[in-house]
Amino acid sequence: MTPYEKLLQEAAGRPFAAIVGWPVEHSRSPALHGFWLRQHHLRGHYGRLPVEPK
Repeated sequence: MTPYEKLLQEAAGRPFAAIVGWPVEHSRSPALHGFWLRQHHLRGHYGRLPVEPK
């Protein structure tokens, strides 16, 4: 499964956004944005999309 396919699966049909880059595993953005999505009862997902430099 590609990182993009994993992100789509995690989003489960909800609107989504992601932090894109390399590396992204250390990013706290998904936790921060996810908190506010839940806090305000917004339907959405914020994830990570690792894209290796070429």
